[in-house]
Amino acid sequence: MQKIEFDSEPLLQEFQFALLCSLKDPKRELNKACSVIGERFGDIDIKFSSLDEFANYFQNFLKDYLNIADGVSVKYENHVLTIDIEGCKFCPANTKFKIEKKQGAVCPLGGLLRGALKNVDGKMKLFRWKATEKPPETIGICTTTYEVKIE
Repeated sequence: MQKIEFDSEPLLQEFQFALLCSLKDPKRELNKACSVIGERFGDIDIKFSSLDEFANYFQNFLKDYLNIADGVSVKYENHVLTIDIEGCKFCPANTKFKIEKKQGAVCPLGGLLRGALKNVDGKMKLFRWKATEKPPETIGICTTTYEVKIE
């Protein structure tokens, strides 16, 4: 079995691993919980008029408020929201869960984004995960893209 290094936030890592193990349907249930966190958006009372404006705040929400990773960049262009993450604090527990339980990794990012998008004016017409790119043999680094349309 591959050993997963917990290089930061051991309590968070162990809690997330235990949580994933205790859920009946980890992907669905974690996404639902993360959506609630995203809706709260750091408990700020702001409505965003555009996805361009939203992208900047979402980047700060992930990096500075939730402290989800060492580095986060969020960009929106042509209905594609791109999130670059380095040093993700959830990834080690996800990887450990995937290896030890032989299930898919469960990333909280989609749920956080879906919930946070409720703070953008308009009605969501499209929300679709496009791709997650990860350098080979790395944990905690990825670029994830979503197609998003709000009208």
